[in-house]
Amino acid sequence: MTRSLFPVPQRWNQTAPVPQINPRSAEWQLAQTQLAVAVSDYTSSVNHDDYDDERTHTSHRYTLIFHLQGQSRPIQVLTQRVYSPIEQRVYDVRSQLAYEVESGVTDLVQPLTIEEAIKPQLIAELSYLVGCAARLLSLVPQSVQFHYPIQEAGV
Repeated sequence: MTRSLFPVPQRWNQTAPVPQINPRSAEWQLAQTQLAVAVSDYTSSVNHDDYDDERTHTSHRYTLIFHLQGQSRPIQVLTQRVYSPIEQRVYDVRSQLAYEVESGVTDLVQPLTIEEAIKPQLIAELSYLVGCAARLLSLVPQSVQFHYPIQEAGV
């Protein structure tokens, strides 16, 4: 007996399908509305003494403040857990957007006086933008310059 498995088109904790993001940003719901949006105070952090109900690990995360229409909310996103040199969990951007960024965006979109029908799409688009902004703000140079001072020995 064989059984075909099909991917589930929605997240495990939602009953509605996930809105798709149009690759053409000019056609987004966000482009049709006049919303003031900003991201500020990006910081990354490492906690070497974190605990997750099983064991101690090192967690890597970033925090930023998302501003929408005069409201603001801090969003904290876990990017990686390191349990040992050979065991780690890296959280991809898709799961970061779906589970951590989107909840912060939803909290600020829900009280807005806009049509309920467009709120899910607007939340998806704003979450995507916040996630992209966080990725851009986390960029670090791939090369590091070292400066070794030359000490003159009694010349």
